[in-house]
Formats: sequence, structure tokens, C-alpha cells
Amino acid sequence: MLGAVIAFVSGYSLYVRLPLGGSPLVRLAQGTATAFKKRKATVSDPSLLYQDKDLDAGISTTGRLLHTDQLKFLEKAAIVTGGDMLPSGEQKLWRLSTVHRVEELKSIMRMLPIWAATILLVTSGSHNSSFMIQQARTMDRDVAPCLKIPPASMLVFTSLAMLLTLAVFDRRTGVGMTLSVLANAVAAAVERRRSVFWLVPQYAIHGVADAFMDVGRMEFLYDQAPESLRSTAAALYWLTCCSDASVAYSFPYMTNSMGSYLGTLLDNLNRGKLDNYYWLVVALQVLNLVYYFLCVRYYTFKRLETVGDDKEVELDHVNNVSGNCNDDTKKGAKASFR
Repeated sequence: MLGAVIAFVSGYSLYVRLPLGGSPLVRLAQGTATAFKKRKATVSDPSLLYQDKDLDAGISTTGRLLHTDQLKFLEKAAIVTGGDMLPSGEQKLWRLSTVHRVEELKSIMRMLPIWAATILLVTSGSHNSSFMIQQARTMDRDVAPCLKIPPASMLVFTSLAMLLTLAVFDRRTGVGMTLSVLANAVAAAVERRRSVFWLVPQYAIHGVADAFMDVGRMEFLYDQAPESLRSTAAALYWLTCCSDASVAYSFPYMTNSMGSYLGTLLDNLNRGKLDNYYWLVVALQVLNLVYYFLCVRYYTFKRLETVGDDKEVELDHVNNVSGNCNDDTKKGAKASFR
């Protein structure tokens, strides 16, 4: 560890240090506040919205975000009105935002519904280290007269299935969410079996689901986040895991109050109706899956403007507006959704 720190510090003089562009969270707050202040303002032509390449240069080194038609109420932040400019000609940041900064806010707001849809999926996967281990403890784990499988070792089937899937398949978030529903359905179907090896399919399916979902989820957040907010997108990924822990801990307590349907789930697993609990989770996941696909259906990919050959070229993740985005690029941009 000490060697790694020394190597990191010794290369400091070689690092490329970009000028600070200000806090992205402050820019989001400025855009929200400005849009609210100008909620009664209108503009007939999006080309009249305020833009400033020099102001946005430090936060758009790979290209500025272009105007999109969703969330139009936020565009009011880029409408120029009286009192928006200082005598020096510079804009007042809490009174006027550029199109790029408005699109930063739009991008984050478009991502949040899809991000929220993945929380229940991660919560479902947490059963691997809770109820499923408790299931294994109550089952026949003998494989030889002197050999008994430790309950926690069943997690190896999840890891093995994930590694094998990652080696073969590409990222597909939608496929992962669908497989997670199947994993809980299998868990409910085999709950009354007595051999511990009946748990292998559900552990393996959870592993395959994680392989499809985790990579696609991270890629989606990183790709669709504005350039200056990619660290925030990574934080959203890990926030999902934190939310999962909270939901996974509280959900059994909430469902335990359902009485005869679930039985004494937390007090005694044998007397509790764990299969009914799994079916309840399956039902919630199906509803969540429908919600996810609706979000995907109406999602608009960010549009990025890059500079090349002394002219501006638009790179659109979905619609090949300028002709420089081939079919493979468009398929790759959509792949993490499926």
C-alpha cells in the first residue's frame, strides 16, 4: 500500500490538471432555481435559448450537450430576460443558464426513473445472503457421512454463474431484471424441498441476472451522465446498493405483519410461509419490470456536439441526425437497456 501511494504521488507532476469548472451540483441548483423563477416566461424557437461556448468550455471538453425536446419546463432557465446580464456582459449564473447546463439537469432527471427501477432488483439479489442461507440451514446438507455443506458456501454458485455469464454475454439490464423475477419464482417453487442442492438453480439464476444487470447499469449511468457529472453517476450506482440494504432489511418486517399469508417468517423459517414471501416479491418485480420498460420506452438519449474538421458535428446516441453515427453505435447505446 505504501508503495502504491509513493508511486501515485511521484507521478503528480505528469498529471493533466484541468481548470476547475465549479461544482456540478451548484449548476444543477442554479438551473432548477432559474427555471422556477422564469416559470411564466416563454420562447417560441429553441434556437433563441442562451448559449455560451466560452463559459461551458471547461465542463464540455468532449463536446456540448445539444437541445432535446423533453422536460421543456427546464428550458425556461435559458430564456434571456431583463436583468440577466452584468454590466460587463457576463451572465448572472443564478438568473440565466446555458443550453448545455440545462441539458445537464435534463440528463440527470431522465436517468433517475431508470435508476430507481434497479433498486428492487438489487434488493431481490440480497436474498442470497439472508433467507436463502437460512433455507440452506434447514435442509439436508450431507454429501458424505463426514461431510456437510456449510450454508454460506452456497453463494459460490452465484459467483460462478456470474463469471461464466460475463465471459460469454454482453450487458443487458432488462434481461437481468427478467431473470431476477425467474430466480425468485424458482426460490418459491423449491422452498418445500429438503435437499440443499435444490437451491443451486436459484443461486445460479441470480448470478446470471447480476452479470447482465450490473454491467449494463453502470455503463448506462456513466454513458448517459453529462461529462462533468460522471462521478455523480458512479455514486448513483453505489447508492443503489445502499438503498438495497435499507429495503432488504425493512421489507421482511413490513411483510411480517401480513399474518396468515406469510406466517411467522422472521420468528421461525420452518413455520413461516417463505414461498408466499417469494411469490410476493415476484409480483412486485413484475410490476417493477413493467415500470422499467415504460421508462425505457420514453427515454431520450443525450445528444452531444463534437468538433472536428473545423465544423461542428452532432453525435446523437439514437437518431443519426448528422450521419456520422453508424448502426453499431446506435445498437451499442441501446444495448444496456435490454
